Amino acid sequence: MTSTMMTQETRRCSILGVLLGTVCVMPQVLWAQQAPAPSAAGVRLDPFVLYPSLSVAEGYNDNVTLAPNNQVKSAVTIIAPAILAELKGSTTAYRLGYNGQYGRFSSSTADNYDYHEFRGGADFDFSARSRLRANAEYLMKSDPRGSTLASTGATTPNKYRQAGIGGLYSYGAPGAMGRVEVEAFYTDKRYENNFAVTDTLDYQSKKYGAAFFWRVGPKTEVLFQGQQIRTDYMSPAAFADNTERRIFTGLKWEATAATSGTFKVGYSKKDFTRQGAEDPKGLIWDGTIRWSPLTYSVVDFATGKNFNDPSGAGNTFTRNEYVNARWTHGWTERIRSELFGSYVTDNYQGLGRSDKTSTISAKLSYDMRRWLVLGAEYTHTDRSSSISSAEYKKNLILFSLKGTL
Repeated sequence: MTSTMMTQETRRCSILGVLLGTVCVMPQVLWAQQAPAPSAAGVRLDPFVLYPSLSVAEGYNDNVTLAPNNQVKSAVTIIAPAILAELKGSTTAYRLGYNGQYGRFSSSTADNYDYHEFRGGADFDFSARSRLRANAEYLMKSDPRGSTLASTGATTPNKYRQAGIGGLYSYGAPGAMGRVEVEAFYTDKRYENNFAVTDTLDYQSKKYGAAFFWRVGPKTEVLFQGQQIRTDYMSPAAFADNTERRIFTGLKWEATAATSGTFKVGYSKKDFTRQGAEDPKGLIWDGTIRWSPLTYSVVDFATGKNFNDPSGAGNTFTRNEYVNARWTHGWTERIRSELFGSYVTDNYQGLGRSDKTSTISAKLSYDMRRWLVLGAEYTHTDRSSSISSAEYKKNLILFSLKGTL
């Protein structure tokens, strides 16, 4: 290695060392990275390859508590360390990831947060036809004040812990006329503070499902799917135990005229255990579409309609509809932009409340080095509601620096 190369490598490691060193003096850690950045270089620690990263952001939030009046305005600092460990074999792959996020508000310390997200996964290719994808997660997070029914009016965010484990088994060779997928997932969520409003929100849920895919073209499949979700709440005062059954039919396609995606439409019925409760039923759908007109330009579109479980006292369920789009474009090899927009409608049964939330955001990133990215972003959120106290507007500006190996 030449002296010039050694100097560049030393400088790179020194800068990244400073970034990583910042984490060591912070309290604990959050988020989970499922795949390393395309340009990231891993560190081999046999038999694993490690992908560490660190993002530091400074910005301004003009409505920290999502309030309609007397908004709390504050500068914010966000530090997000992450690490992913991968072990890949010829027929197996294992992943273990951790993402942390520390948020500090200079003018509202009650809203400071420490998020932690641990995830693990394992892939098993038993044969050309038989595959299993298993995953597990453990989250330590909170609901920001004003973001949910139970967090509106709280003096601190509602903290919770959530654990989940599950998997997807598929049988059928790639390109086969037919294939089958079977899924199962278990979730346990428990709140840790503000029990006067969160006591009825602890729950356990069990989700089971199966799908059949029938090929009708070289890259197009028709799908038929059924799901059942059983949700049991820990508090007798919740009165929200229920079983939801869903059936879908739709299409799944890949790289057809520069697009790929899945769109399915179906019927759902949610049966509550409590006598006299309304059991919602009706049309639901779920769709994700990717359009890639150019190799460096991608548009992702998503839409859905479903019935959500209670999010606060007096709410038996919520009818939710959403649509969003994200355009990612590479202007040069180093400069990328991202535009995002979404529109969400929530109708709270039992409360006579209807919310409409729109969000727009713009991001710009610049690769200063292969391992160092400079970013800036702006997000505007506007929620209108039939209940004036639930309305709010928020603007968030962030400038960030992210380092990888």
